[in-house]
Amino acid sequence: MKAIGLAARVGIRGLALRKGRAALMMLGVAIGIVTLTVVVSVAKGAKVKVEAGIQNFGPDALVVTAGSPQFRGPGDERVTTLVEEDVAAVRGLPGVRVAMPMVVRVAQTVVANGKDHQAAVVGATPDYEEAWDWRVASGEQLSEAHEASAARVAVLGATVAKELFGENDPVGEAVRVGDQSFKVVGVLTRRGASPMGMDMDNRVVVPLSTAMRRLFNVSWYSVLRLRATSMAEGDAVAGRVTALLRERHAVGPGETDDFAVRTPTSIRMMASAMTKKLTMMLGLVSIIALVAGAVVLANILLAAVSERRAEIGLTRALGATRRQVVQQFLVEGVTVTLAGGAAGVLVGALIATMMGRMRMPVAVSWEPFALAVVASVVVGLAAAAVPARRAAAIDPATALRP
Repeated sequence: MKAIGLAARVGIRGLALRKGRAALMMLGVAIGIVTLTVVVSVAKGAKVKVEAGIQNFGPDALVVTAGSPQFRGPGDERVTTLVEEDVAAVRGLPGVRVAMPMVVRVAQTVVANGKDHQAAVVGATPDYEEAWDWRVASGEQLSEAHEASAARVAVLGATVAKELFGENDPVGEAVRVGDQSFKVVGVLTRRGASPMGMDMDNRVVVPLSTAMRRLFNVSWYSVLRLRATSMAEGDAVAGRVTALLRERHAVGPGETDDFAVRTPTSIRMMASAMTKKLTMMLGLVSIIALVAGAVVLANILLAAVSERRAEIGLTRALGATRRQVVQQFLVEGVTVTLAGGAAGVLVGALIATMMGRMRMPVAVSWEPFALAVVASVVVGLAAAAVPARRAAAIDPATALRP
């Protein structure tokens, strides 16, 4: 232990005498650690955001969308096979508590108060509150009377209300969608993001009959929102719905479904796959940066061995063993990388915090600090190993010869 302590003191003193070179070595490692810190923060933040989105989606909820499973939107407008008879059949399945059809059109222009805003327009039945567990902050929900008469009334999401009316309560005001004017009867409570990061509050909800007859002139549905009798029933209900709709839509063996069933489990897997790809890409950049830092550090230490031959020879002549010389160079390498790692973590955490303030999915936690320590030590030892052995092999008599 005394020998290691002596090697540490000598190594650190050597770095102190070469501050510029030490700073250059630290920089190479710091860049890699900055990237590593951001990667971990983004990956963790994405996971937290997905889980929050799952809660917003509904842990006992399922969504059936028109279109193939590869289609990622809220129902493919070109697919016309999801109809009322399907909804009635699904309602009769075991484990289904609520089954509410919807017509959804994204990026619709909503005009009011001299402003226009792009939002999703959702046609839904009075079951909307129960199907989504989504209440109003002011006003009222859609009613049976609204649905029966195809009334031109609307409930606004919080984002739409703020964009068009600011801090004023829009209940009783009018909004226009297409060539139709709607009276605002309610404003939904703020919900947040979906599992895929979309703003769920950026929507206008109108009676389903109104959407189908007055706005979009369709006789089929985009989406079927389901709620299971319990969270445990979700995946089982998904299997029953899939089998039922494949039979009703005459989808043969090996043929692609003309619908997709999304559950919290499938959404979590899909989101996790996307997050994994992003993390792997950023992680590769981090590894490349760390390897580049290690190469720079190794080359600088190798150059230092040649420059410090006389110093190393004198150290050996005064009684230092080869092992102590190796330890000295390893300490120098690890000290530099730990210092660079500490700086990298601080800068990376600052960048991650700034990203979070820009509403990007990041979460700063203890993991980057632990990874930085491990990565710094590994890089330092790997980079200093060859220079340390070369320094230890120097013959004192040759090194001290004029």
